[in-house]
Amino acid sequence: MARRAKKQSKDVIAVVGGSELGMDAACEAGVRAIFTIDRLPQDLSVSRFQSKENLAFVMDNILRML
Repeated sequence: MARRAKKQSKDVIAVVGGSELGMDAACEAGVRAIFTIDRLPQDLSVSRFQSKENLAFVMDNILRML
């Protein structure tokens, strides 16, 4: 999807559960920004109960940015 959007000069914002170092490949493919919904380094068994609130927090920040 990012490659297609890049060809049309469209920005792609990725909202992901978590990220690792080395996201360069995604950016080269056309992803403009990457946001994670995990705000704290927690195990999935803990963070899964906060997913709704964390996603709302990230989306609010993205909308503020736009």
